[in-house]
Amino acid sequence: MELEEFQTNFSEIGNQKYLRCDTKYRYFWDIQKGKTFSTDLVKYPLTPLKNVLKPHKTKILKDGGLDKEYILVELNDIEPGSGEVVRERTVYEINSDKVLFDDADILMSKLTPEKGHYILNDRTKPYIGTTELMPFKINSEYSIPIFLKYLLLSIREKFSLLTSGKTHPRIQTIDLLNIKVPKLPLSRQREIINQTNESEIKIKKLKKQLKSLQEIIDEIFVKFKIKSIGERERNEFEVFQTDLNNISCQKFLRNGPLYRLFWDVHNGLLFSQNKSKYPLAKLGELIKLHKTKTLKKGILDQEYTLLDLEDIESMTGRILSKDKLV
Repeated sequence: MELEEFQTNFSEIGNQKYLRCDTKYRYFWDIQKGKTFSTDLVKYPLTPLKNVLKPHKTKILKDGGLDKEYILVELNDIEPGSGEVVRERTVYEINSDKVLFDDADILMSKLTPEKGHYILNDRTKPYIGTTELMPFKINSEYSIPIFLKYLLLSIREKFSLLTSGKTHPRIQTIDLLNIKVPKLPLSRQREIINQTNESEIKIKKLKKQLKSLQEIIDEIFVKFKIKSIGERERNEFEVFQTDLNNISCQKFLRNGPLYRLFWDVHNGLLFSQNKSKYPLAKLGELIKLHKTKTLKKGILDQEYTLLDLEDIESMTGRILSKDKLV
């Protein structure tokens, strides 16, 4: 994208709640007028997204033990650009506050929204997730849920114009809801869904034929007679007994059930001694913490490439983006 020169009036800053004067923000509101599509190219009227989406308040679960089983969905469990949940984990306790999906229709990430972490909620599952996910209800008179997801994915690059924060760019809900999107008749939305669904089904079938790197590694480990204990079945709670004195065996005096299960029942083993023909070593004997320089916030002495957690692919370690120069 080439640099574009434009002029605007300083008084335009007062038209938005957040008095921002950065160029990308002003360009979107003052030049593009909050439009995600050009009215010259789109034959449908534009409407503010707030007519389609309404913020939906759900319960925030505090960190610690949970009252029942939940399925945890973090940002790296959502495939960017498709909104498909690629990993689900059943949890009994959480280490940070989580949002309960409850009866929300769709959830969108306020962190780096241009990456497309948007998911339609499956209300048959007890989903919880990172508080970076914003829950919304969809106005059924304006949009069909799956069509809205497709629409948001198609305009997600525009969201980068509205984010603020260099290290962890986020979008404000009020800015998101004020953008203008095409208002299509529900009948036309269904036509688009039918055509898009055909391709989506084909893509999902092809994906199922692919083995993940983790599956390949596990198969090779089994071949070489290394057997991982693996996650226990979590269809129901597992009952075990332990001694309170065992808490003092670790530096961190934690009494959470999963933490105690790992140390007191599995004895800190990641691999089964009975099924592996190789001796077991402490991980600390294989790797050592490496002290590197910590850059303080502010102006840097040179240009760097910034890597955030969301830039690293879950389960493979592959770097997804090296585009953030700071």
